[in-house]
Amino acid sequence: MLAFILIAAATGMLASIAALLAGSSVWAALALYVGAGMGALLLVLLRAFICDVLQEFGLTGKNAGTKPKTNHSV
Repeated sequence: MLAFILIAAATGMLASIAALLAGSSVWAALALYVGAGMGALLLVLLRAFICDVLQEFGLTGKNAGTKPKTNHSV
């Protein structure tokens, strides 16, 4: 979870610095910081959710396309 927060913070900081360098106001840079950070956080969490769902159905990894093995497999 810490990695998600760090990615969001870095994205927001880069966006706000770019806004300040482009000559916008501090409030616009702050809004861009919050918006970009939250957007990046939501995208990373969505990607993690999709990967978890695919892994649960066995559609990722080296066993993709094969029947999952259980203790009762013959």
